[in-house]
Amino acid sequence: MALVTGASRGLGRAIALKLAAEGACVALNYRSGELEARKVADEIAAGGGKSFLLRGDVSIKEEARGIVAFTESAAIELARYNVTVNAIAPGFTKTDMLANVAPEVRQQILAKIPMGRFGQPEEIAKAVSFLCTDGDYVTGQQINVNGGVYM
Repeated sequence: MALVTGASRGLGRAIALKLAAEGACVALNYRSGELEARKVADEIAAGGGKSFLLRGDVSIKEEARGIVAFTESAAIELARYNVTVNAIAPGFTKTDMLANVAPEVRQQILAKIPMGRFGQPEEIAKAVSFLCTDGDYVTGQQINVNGGVYM
């Protein structure tokens, strides 16, 4: 079971699709993009995966707690599994959010990235997938996926 916040677009969408492809049942959290979240759920189903939608604003403490509680009660008993806590710190990534940044500002940002390009949502999703599938002894870490901006 994986809970993906902001799963209706951008990084969240890419992460949800990757985790579903790895076999996870994915709780797709969205705040306002129900149509987009349903499209992600349909895409997961088309690939043979399982997911369900969870509307809620994770910036509101009570709603965030409710989303987590519902996810925990939906399928698994967490006590049977090792629980790890890590953070992915993505750099500037090609999403609709970045597309809304003025072109001259994007060029200034790009000039500061040693790899010379913006990240792809799928690259962030791969880091999340690694932690979920192969990183069972990795915990308490922040992984920077940013093209070398913060070295």
